[in-house]
Amino acid sequence: MPKQDFTGGLNSLLEGKRETPKAEIKPKARATKKPEQTDRPAVEKGLKPGETRATVILNKNSLEKYKSIAYWDRLPIKEVVKEALESYIKTYEKKNGPIKPRPER
Repeated sequence: MPKQDFTGGLNSLLEGKRETPKAEIKPKARATKKPEQTDRPAVEKGLKPGETRATVILNKNSLEKYKSIAYWDRLPIKEVVKEALESYIKTYEKKNGPIKPRPER
């Protein structure tokens, strides 16, 4: 069986297309940084004011449960974790009183 040449068909499809001249292409506007974002530490860039990034190690089973709660409640995982931590803080403060700040190093 002879090889079939499909280049003629492909070329005929492409010939009808007109390339946009480079002079017609408008450059994209550069995104300007928000003033409050420029002076923030790297762990806070791209976040809302008052938020920061933190790394924690979680039990795999607990993480799967957080993800399931987030799925069923239609919430981001960070909201589920935030609510869990806030609940823990309230419970702790009811039992022990206001939380004292950590001493400076």
